[in-house]
Amino acid sequence: MRLRRLILGVAAVAASPFASMAEASGAGVADPPGYRFSDDDGNIHEGAIEAIAAAGITLGCGGGEEEYCPAEEVTRGQFASMLGRALGMTGPARDFFVDDDGSVHEDAINKLAEARIAAGCAPRRFCPGDSLSRAQMATLLVRALPDLKPTDRDFFVDDDGSVHEGAINKLTHNGVNAGCGPVRFCPQNPVRRDQMASFLAQSLGLAPTRPEPGPWGLELVIDGIAGGTTDLQAPAGDDRLFLATRNGLVRIIKDGDFR
Repeated sequence: MRLRRLILGVAAVAASPFASMAEASGAGVADPPGYRFSDDDGNIHEGAIEAIAAAGITLGCGGGEEEYCPAEEVTRGQFASMLGRALGMTGPARDFFVDDDGSVHEDAINKLAEARIAAGCAPRRFCPGDSLSRAQMATLLVRALPDLKPTDRDFFVDDDGSVHEGAINKLTHNGVNAGCGPVRFCPQNPVRRDQMASFLAQSLGLAPTRPEPGPWGLELVIDGIAGGTTDLQAPAGDDRLFLATRNGLVRIIKDGDFR
């Protein structure tokens, strides 16, 4: 009879609910069924991606509903649509730009411009297909969220003199883990879709989405357990390996064969 070992109290999985905004988003644990997208499994920003999807802010990529394309860069037009959905912007807006005619993002772009949240890249131009930089996104979020607390603290060394420096510092002061490394923000780097999800989720106060219980319906109550292991008997022919976190969530991490 095969046994599947559950590792209890693993700190790496039971970490803070807000993921770091680090540049890397490498492979990790894969979630049980119940998450919307299939291409973000193990991504450090996965919980934020699923949270903004559940809130109706993102619709996925490529016209489908199963992929998010987490490593792709966010365009200015795409972010306008997502920010517009997040703010629940409705009603008509006049046409501010000449280079977004016919774009699926045109309506959102005009609404953000009318609200003085978005500005153009040049007179009468928005450059909707251009990649959005991390600094530009910080400014858009701060303009969209006027209740953020001000700060005089300088958090990063690589944004000095940037027109976006004040917004970058304000976001960080308000709990958005925005750095790309120790005391660095990488303001000119384009924003990836996975990083953008964490920026949005943290700025809007959306908690990372927790996956549904796996196919066995396992929902352990093991709060307070600091460590140790236990064996779980799996159905015949099931070679999966499971990891149980301190909050009771069981996650499939890879195939395994323990006897």
